[in-house]
Amino acid sequence: MFLQDISSDASSSGELFYKGAFGQSTVESGLPIMQEETLDLSSSHIGARLIDLNSGLLPGDHLTFKLHFRQGQIAISTHVSPQQLAAPSRAP
Repeated sequence: MFLQDISSDASSSGELFYKGAFGQSTVESGLPIMQEETLDLSSSHIGARLIDLNSGLLPGDHLTFKLHFRQGQIAISTHVSPQQLAAPSRAP
């Protein structure tokens, strides 16, 4: 399968990205998924984000988004988690 895009009525667009050793890199054309592979969008190397949310979402709210494949799409319901911020740096 080939995952091409992510979308939601709650945002203007979405994107897929890899999280590597040198930061995040947006996936431009899509993401291949091998047969029997489990896609974990909360894993350490694959992510998805919605951009320009058009509604105020709070932790605990539910959100529906769609994964668009070359042949079809899947609607997924998920809950909103608090944003994880990087730990503040400590000055010597």
